[in-house]
Amino acid sequence: MRPAYTLIACITGMALAFVEGQWVVFVPLLLVGLGQAVSLVRQVRAQDRQDDGEDER
Repeated sequence: MRPAYTLIACITGMALAFVEGQWVVFVPLLLVGLGQAVSLVRQVRAQDRQDDGEDER
């Protein structure tokens, strides 16, 4: 699954878990969401570097 979609699903799940007070569900979703956010940032940075390399040609 793409990092962006997984991140959206984690944020939605965290919001529902927070409202319901289900910390046992909230914390793992938070950790997965943070991992997906890091993955998404790395993906975007790699794409930016690739785009910069193509512009210099």
